Amino acid sequence: MIDVSKIVVRRACSDDDIQKIVELRWKGYGKHHPSKEHMLDDDDFATNTVLLLAVDEDNHAIGTLRIQDGRHGTLELQSYVNIDLFVSDTDKPCAQVSRLVVLKRPDSLSVKCALWKAFYQYCVSNGIKTALIDAFPLLGRLTYRFLLFEDVGDEGEFYHPTYGNARNRTYKLNIQQAEQAWRNINHPFYDFFILQATPNITF
Repeated sequence: MIDVSKIVVRRACSDDDIQKIVELRWKGYGKHHPSKEHMLDDDDFATNTVLLLAVDEDNHAIGTLRIQDGRHGTLELQSYVNIDLFVSDTDKPCAQVSRLVVLKRPDSLSVKCALWKAFYQYCVSNGIKTALIDAFPLLGRLTYRFLLFEDVGDEGEFYHPTYGNARNRTYKLNIQQAEQAWRNINHPFYDFFILQATPNITF
């Protein structure tokens, strides 16, 4: 069982929360930018965006990610690739997760899982059919393929300016089929994502 009892995931809702997200992003990928002012962009304040913040028992920020809901606006990915090439109309609406940052700690895996569960629950609760993420190819193979995300192919490849123009691949997950797929292979995170009660993880 993944222990997230000392982790709270919630929606960022104050200026202080936003500043904590800025600090986390600066630690995570600030080396690609000249100043902390570049850690936020217009998408962070769009009406279809949800910013999640993970904090420890002392309310110290330890992780964050951004959700963009395709029902209410465009996704960042649409600035770089044509998602219609790999997501059919029947597999919409989509939601994109980005700006994932987790501090290096003994419980880093638990923090990542908590943030991912919040994203998954958001998708299920809001009728999202396809989850999208872009990542470095190695990270995609080691992390998102493990979660049964599918590499969409060359149509989803681009160079991301936020991460130093590094080559990124796009991955998708069928939210409606994810639970059954995880159960079929006895996925080690199935219990956590589906069965384990986590009232401290919200969105």
